[in-house]
Amino acid sequence: MGGRGAEQLIFKELSTGAQNDLQRATAMARQMVTLYGMSDALGPAAFEPSAAPLFLPEGATQRRGEYSERTAEAIDEEVRGLLLASAERVRKTLTAHRAELQTLAGELLRHEVIDRQTLTNLLRAAEAPVAATVRSHVA
Repeated sequence: MGGRGAEQLIFKELSTGAQNDLQRATAMARQMVTLYGMSDALGPAAFEPSAAPLFLPEGATQRRGEYSERTAEAIDEEVRGLLLASAERVRKTLTAHRAELQTLAGELLRHEVIDRQTLTNLLRAAEAPVAATVRSHVA
């Protein structure tokens, strides 16, 4: 959700660039709700999909488990809630650390790939002016 959130924060619009991230986040949220019982509304239960026939390719049919349409709607609502909460956390985090985001984006535009040490150094350098400002306001 971070790439999508950064696009929205910086460019004030969304592109198709974060599609895979969104697909993965959606799949993870659905697993949290349907397989791992991580839903207050549905409780500690697993709602596993029914098995597809072996002769059909994976993903050829929309599979739904042995549960009611009402439960399916509740699952969809829980997944949506998790994704919206995650998007809001991302927005708050990126807004709070916008200087670091912009520093990192600039470096990636220049070099396309950076190593861990470079990332650590960039983030420390971006935090230094913020820390100095906080110290001067506290003193």
